[in-house]
Amino acid sequence: MEALVWMDVMAVLEECMLVDEAQGVRAIAISTLPFLPPKESGTEACLESTWKAAAPGDNSESSVRAAALKALGLLSRVSPYSHDLTFLIRAADAMERCHRDAFIAVRVRAAFALATLCECSQLCKGARSEYMRHHASLQLVRLVEFALRAVADNDKVRVYGVRALGYLAGRADFVQLLGSASSRENAMALCARVETELSRIIAPQVHSVKARWNACHSARLLFAADAKPDELPWSIKLISALETAATGADNFKVRIQATIALRSIRSATSFGGFEEVQRVWGVLIRAVQGQVELRDPSQYRYKDKLVAEQKLCLLRLTALLCDALVAEQGG
Repeated sequence: MEALVWMDVMAVLEECMLVDEAQGVRAIAISTLPFLPPKESGTEACLESTWKAAAPGDNSESSVRAAALKALGLLSRVSPYSHDLTFLIRAADAMERCHRDAFIAVRVRAAFALATLCECSQLCKGARSEYMRHHASLQLVRLVEFALRAVADNDKVRVYGVRALGYLAGRADFVQLLGSASSRENAMALCARVETELSRIIAPQVHSVKARWNACHSARLLFAADAKPDELPWSIKLISALETAATGADNFKVRIQATIALRSIRSATSFGGFEEVQRVWGVLIRAVQGQVELRDPSQYRYKDKLVAEQKLCLLRLTALLCDALVAEQGG
């Protein structure tokens, strides 16, 4: 009985995706794809329709194209697609081809799909052979460049671009894998571009709260990567941007996320030494002891959370200070 029901459902969806003249109907039909059973008869035909809809084309089909890109991004989160390299590479191709679309809604969906794919997929993970590692490194460079272009776009696109950068650059083997694509010098240059873009969004107040919050979240992923602290390529530039946001951002949610990012730093080496840790520690001490300004009354509910995160960050920095002092004194 259940099989018969699914056959009827698939028949209706296929007709809506392929035949219906209203692009709104086709867009809604395509948006159901991530919720269909992967092995059900008819799902493959629906997926093929989605591939076709995701291709750049007629401006009148922009809503269908946007729905197709979002569906591909959501599919990259679920099995078996999240482990299917052929699907993931093809999906990344579809997203990249639409990143210059004339319609902002399409570019937003392409960036959303990219961030989702980078967060959940195995596209650049698990490569064991030298050949597969080289292929994974080329894919990683390509995705980072795609994310950087998204960061330079409209603010709605930028939000997902910075999230994608966090998921990509937050890998423990990020520098090594980038180096496999060309050279360590090129890898470090790309890391510097990632750091510059995140710092540029975090520190000033010119970008939206959502973009700055996501940039702080990505910075946290970068510093929390499971790599040796002296192997992390991130410099004091990113830390300074986080410090500025943690103590001076006009939105408490941004301050909280920046403070959490600072707390994720695992070594005084990342700060550049004892003196810089001590300086940031002093800035946070003054922030905790001072009066929290509430320019926007609606942010009052975040006040206690901010103070709590600042105190936790101080504890973390105090531990780093002690470790650095012991190291300077020869253990």
